[in-house]
Amino acid sequence: MARFGVLSACVLAPLLLFPPVSVSKENTALHGELLDRYGQFSDEYFGNWKGLSVGIQKEALDSFLRLESNPPRNLEIHIENRTSVTIEGKRIVKTWRSAQPKYKGSTIYVRNSGSVTLQDLVIELRGEQYAGYDTILIEDANQVIIRNVKISGSAQGYHIRVVGAEEVFIENVLINGQRVGDGKSINAGGILIENGAGGSRNPRQNQITVVQNVSIANYTSIDKYRNQDAINVTSPRLLLLFNCYVNNYGVGGKVADGSLDLSFRQGRGHDGYALVERNVFQAGYVIKTPGAGDQENAAVWRNNLIIDTQFAAYNENWTNYLINNTFVNKMQDAFIRLWGIKDTARLVLFNNVFSSKNPRGTFVFASAEHGTGKDDRLVSWNNTIMIPRTSSMSEGPGILSMKSASQWQDRVGPTDRVVLGNSLCEIENSKYQLKVSRHCVSFSSNSQESAILKKREALSPERDFSGMPRNMLIPVGAFDPRSVPDEKILLELQ
Repeated sequence: MARFGVLSACVLAPLLLFPPVSVSKENTALHGELLDRYGQFSDEYFGNWKGLSVGIQKEALDSFLRLESNPPRNLEIHIENRTSVTIEGKRIVKTWRSAQPKYKGSTIYVRNSGSVTLQDLVIELRGEQYAGYDTILIEDANQVIIRNVKISGSAQGYHIRVVGAEEVFIENVLINGQRVGDGKSINAGGILIENGAGGSRNPRQNQITVVQNVSIANYTSIDKYRNQDAINVTSPRLLLLFNCYVNNYGVGGKVADGSLDLSFRQGRGHDGYALVERNVFQAGYVIKTPGAGDQENAAVWRNNLIIDTQFAAYNENWTNYLINNTFVNKMQDAFIRLWGIKDTARLVLFNNVFSSKNPRGTFVFASAEHGTGKDDRLVSWNNTIMIPRTSSMSEGPGILSMKSASQWQDRVGPTDRVVLGNSLCEIENSKYQLKVSRHCVSFSSNSQESAILKKREALSPERDFSGMPRNMLIPVGAFDPRSVPDEKILLELQ
């Protein structure tokens, strides 16, 4: 089946093609045994990504138009204890008249099955707002494949909830809010993948989860606050989140919660790893990383674009690595929030660009939860930080207040470049590409890399947003400049 997607799953055999943890096909240093067991590297992953759209692929959108024009009304599908389940090629219009409890309030519910495939589906939720519970609920399966699915409307829980599955592959999913007037939209939690604490009866131990080419948008109104996230993955063994788009979801934290919630919560013996790459998170509230999982867990965030959405770290033992990401901030009052981060947990920032126009903001805000001195939890190298002169580098009861660039460089980020004044980095929204400016380019050398990064070869940011190998001139952030600055500017940057 020809597609533009970088990753694919084969329905006839349990084979996943997914991006590696590093750019070398031979390097499977992290979780190599899982990569060998569940699939192989996609050839497209090593190619040119310039032809990829961000989020759902065009071919999947076209497939929605081919579905029947007279859909079944109020169809509910509940299946249990099957070796194989396939649901495909349906457009379902479901009208809920009153609020439903969990399980009864699902349009599709599959429990305790071998392989489960849902593809080429459109589900439209109508009737009473927030009446259905989870639109699609799958519990306890060996393999789950969800592709080419469009869902609209609201729900009390999530539109897609997968609990206790060994393999999860989700791609080409479109979740959109339902307009309710005054330009506002209602929605639900987008995708929730629960491992270890989902409450199901016969859970499988998760081994691999792939989520790619997913678009989730428009959640701006609600009857009451619910702790819902656009994408929520708990305690994955190996997670690959690629080329997803979350926009206008829970702005300000008063409607929904996170654009992405990624957590490691299981204890010793669970060595989870996550690679979050080439995604766009725009106009949200926060990206969250909670959980008291063992320090062997790690999450790598690479080549993402994050617009008006804060990154909140309250991981208690494990480490987040933010590499080559681009943060653009016009509304939020901070780029980074350090909440309950403690113990052996770290937040590593390497070769990112942060560009803010909020005159009242700060670069890092730290709460008092789990103590003070949280600047010791930060490792910061080779970043470009552009903030207005009225902003500060760090604020809050949990961190040393740093007002000047020199304070930051002396204590936290000796190789960071801090630019005070009007931001010079802009995003060309049509292509999500950085416009050229002298401060959007930097050199990177081995001497500038932190020792903690040298320990993990798989973390090296050797490829750009288009999937092409980087040379010695590495543009900071997720996106390459539209042209290379002249020699004079390059000399000034050394």
